[in-house]
Amino acid sequence: MYNGELASMDFFVENIKKLGNLSLIRDIVFTGGEPFADLDKLQILIDVAHSTGKNVFINTTMPDVDFINRNKHKINGISVSRHIKVKTQEDLDACLNKIKVPVRINSVLFNVTKDDASEVAKFILHYRKFPINFREDYRNVTIATLKNVVDNEFINLLANDLGLTYYYGGGCQVCNDDVFEGNIHYHRGLEYNSFVIGQTTVVNDVIIYPTGEICYDWDLTKTINDKLVEDLDYKGE
Repeated sequence: MYNGELASMDFFVENIKKLGNLSLIRDIVFTGGEPFADLDKLQILIDVAHSTGKNVFINTTMPDVDFINRNKHKINGISVSRHIKVKTQEDLDACLNKIKVPVRINSVLFNVTKDDASEVAKFILHYRKFPINFREDYRNVTIATLKNVVDNEFINLLANDLGLTYYYGGGCQVCNDDVFEGNIHYHRGLEYNSFVIGQTTVVNDVIIYPTGEICYDWDLTKTINDKLVEDLDYKGE
């Protein structure tokens, strides 16, 4: 995708305004690639997202502290990618305490098993000052396993091997969030975020791609249309 022609900044500004003004859109999230790779463009996008009145979040591996703090009144939270087995930018961890907006640690579970309990414990200890979100690899989640708590290996690792108290779990038809003591979450999601029930299409995410495509799932075949835009502006009359 990034090797092809990318949309213009004017396109992104126009469509962030368009989608951000729809009543059922709650959050605008900038993700990667790496959003902080071009601070001038990110500033433009943050400004227009904030102008819609929606919550604004940034997913990043390399957070720019000065940029974030200058825009702290426009950013509702930063999700920082750090992983147990795939090391990324841990040398930047010292800067996390300087960020003046809420920070959470997001860790995708790449081939983490019961044998890695000690590494998971070290990870939790290292980032104990922040909420931690362990996200299951989408390829490991099926409809059959999505809501299964008792047989889930990672839940048992946290509860049995590490002794963390399990509080509760819940979600929708495509994701589930299990919560443990210490503000630790375990998120399981399917590879898709939209589904059809009868005549209704349920949509969790609307995505603006770098190429200019606007889709209602992480699938370039599911492009948004005027009817869906109209439905996303439903105000409950």
